[in-house]
Amino acid sequence: MSKSFTNSTTHVVCDLQHGLARRTIKYLQGILAGKWIVSFQWIEASQKAGYWVEEGPYEVAGDVNRRDGPARGRERAKQHSPPLFHGWSFMFHGDISLPSPSWDDFQTLLTQGISLLM
Repeated sequence: MSKSFTNSTTHVVCDLQHGLARRTIKYLQGILAGKWIVSFQWIEASQKAGYWVEEGPYEVAGDVNRRDGPARGRERAKQHSPPLFHGWSFMFHGDISLPSPSWDDFQTLLTQGISLLM
């Protein structure tokens, strides 16, 4: 278990609000990397069963902005598709201010979406 997203992350466990995940940096990193994005109920069901249960029934449907992001991210990774932003170039102008993610978080997401680092 880790509170940080790393190269060895296999699952992102989310606390759901109204059945949907909050759009956090870790959630977006999980989608970009094609990891399982599951609800905490997956942990509870696995603990009750005594083994890791199948993730499918516990996969998060999405967030308030997009309903199929987790499944689409996993499918991209399974098909060995290029990263989402592969071949793109970005230039930011002006200040990034709250409630936007920090500049470091933007860089992390864009780097991950451009290359297969994670």
